[in-house]
Amino acid sequence: ASATPGAGTSGPADTALPNATANGGTPGAATANAAPTSAAANTAGPVSAGWTSWTAGNIIYSVSFAGDTLLTAGAGGITRWTIDGKVIDRLTTGNGLPGSYAFALYVEPDNRTVWIATDNGLLRSDGSTNQVYDNRNGLDGNNVTDVARAPQGLLASTSNSAVIGGGLLLFSNDQWQAVSRFPSVSDSPQAGQLSNKVNTLLVDHSGNWWVGTADGLGRFDGSNWQVFTASAGLPDSIIVSLAEVGGQVWAGTNSGVAFFDGKKFNAVPGVTLGPVYGILGAKDGSVWVTGGGGAERRAAGRTDWKAFDASQLPSSTLYGLREAPDGSVLAGSEDGLVRILGNDLSVQRVPNVPRFVGYSGIVPQPKSDNLYFAQQYGGGLDLFDVAQQRWQAGPLLPCSGCTALALDSQGRGWGGGSNGLWITSGQTVQHLTVADGLPSDNVFVVAFITSTTWVGTDAGVAVYDGQRIVQVYTAARDGLPSNAISSLLADSAGGMWVGTETGLSHFAAGQWQHFGAGNPFTNPARITDLAQDAAGVLWATTNGDGLYRYQAGQWQRLTASSTGGRAPIDNLNSVTVAPDGSLWFGGYFSGAAHLTGKQWEAFDVSNGLIYSNVLDIYIRPNGEVWFATSGGISRYKP
Repeated sequence: ASATPGAGTSGPADTALPNATANGGTPGAATANAAPTSAAANTAGPVSAGWTSWTAGNIIYSVSFAGDTLLTAGAGGITRWTIDGKVIDRLTTGNGLPGSYAFALYVEPDNRTVWIATDNGLLRSDGSTNQVYDNRNGLDGNNVTDVARAPQGLLASTSNSAVIGGGLLLFSNDQWQAVSRFPSVSDSPQAGQLSNKVNTLLVDHSGNWWVGTADGLGRFDGSNWQVFTASAGLPDSIIVSLAEVGGQVWAGTNSGVAFFDGKKFNAVPGVTLGPVYGILGAKDGSVWVTGGGGAERRAAGRTDWKAFDASQLPSSTLYGLREAPDGSVLAGSEDGLVRILGNDLSVQRVPNVPRFVGYSGIVPQPKSDNLYFAQQYGGGLDLFDVAQQRWQAGPLLPCSGCTALALDSQGRGWGGGSNGLWITSGQTVQHLTVADGLPSDNVFVVAFITSTTWVGTDAGVAVYDGQRIVQVYTAARDGLPSNAISSLLADSAGGMWVGTETGLSHFAAGQWQHFGAGNPFTNPARITDLAQDAAGVLWATTNGDGLYRYQAGQWQRLTASSTGGRAPIDNLNSVTVAPDGSLWFGGYFSGAAHLTGKQWEAFDVSNGLIYSNVLDIYIRPNGEVWFATSGGISRYKP
């Protein structure tokens, strides 16, 4: 087994993959089988008419073989390939996978039953029915990190259990049960204890269980547990990968790799990678490791390690490893499947998919029909070419730790994060910080009005006229409900609405008006987004206090109950006004809602949406609705 950062990956799967895949079942309930859609379209699957979705199929954490096919698992789900690297089909949340991240895949010896561990449950398919297991039917957490077959039954690990002794479960007699006496705790393990955040599993040739956690490595011999940490020879107590090499157990840690000599662990000298996410003992006697820094190989009979030229690799980090029948070594990366045979290295990719896991915003490309999608955590942009129906890599912002915030009417890109405000136009880059008048270098949001740009930070809002910061507004001086600015909206009357962590303010004609707890919000509410419709009505979404509408000086609060339970609008991320005047709302792990007049509709993964955390929605003039989510992109054609 090998592990992704903070999560486990696949156990052995060197048998045929069943043709079965899931088709959007309710977690914990068996559903009918349906094959995934063709990868040529790169969609998530035909759940409802009009839906198409895309995920980051080239972020690959683990590699497995299943008969005459190759399987990769990662942030965009499962991809099935031919042995020579042609995509056959894909399985994502759009066509039955319970979570966006696929961490582990295990195929039983019967060649029919497959288990897939995800960040939202464990999927079991036997070729005719599918079952999802989660914390409602036996697991102690939904973030399932690895699966392995032991003599006693199937083992599954989790990494978000709050249960003492949690993180490891056994499936026997069609029932999940906690492993008795598993020595895990949730915080600060002491001598003889492990973390219950389990990353990776291995069952060795003698049937011993090895359990790698965020703090310590456990070994179970069928009767007793033994705990190993850095004090027992491991380079680090954070265990991220396990493998058996020449009959010895090897452990990959955050700081190197070590092997078990039967009594203690011994650090392997010469490995420079860290963390070590993949370990492989090849048939020719060589040993391979992958991780932060790329890949290294130790030839049979040698003690020195050869590193691969980083310029040949598609990303600086490689993940899980497998050896192909032809002797080539396959490794997952953040940009495709790496194949190494001798001195030849090639990269195979799922075609026509976006690059990133999640997206926080959608902005039309100026003077075109194309759409930019902003990476949720980072400064990347992906472009969707509408005419060609193709994904293209967009520009990266020239800053570290920032996020793309907006494009202005001149096509300039605006980005913010923890190191100020960045403005890019071609090769020209402007960078504004506290030294230039910003109240803080933590920049969250921008909005444009007349010839100025309003910049929201965690210490107030600043006004930039293109040359300098001309004004700063704060809670202490101007009465804002909070200095932490969460949203901005320039209204049709020339005013500016400023959403904060605890309320809302409006600036017009040089005067402020403030709204907070009790007027109208039931609690101090974080204003997550703002929009104004054609009638001048203001809509404000919150992170738990419902949806608010402001018209003619009067506020109205709307909640899920006020929709008759038809739409989950209590906790929202975003609001968008469509060209037809209807409104779309992005929910916080609750899908999307659509309001037409007084009629509500709700959309979630079961309808065709790729992921339930919807961060932004954009509607093209032709009525297409695009959703930016934490798990990919969806498009809906009504």
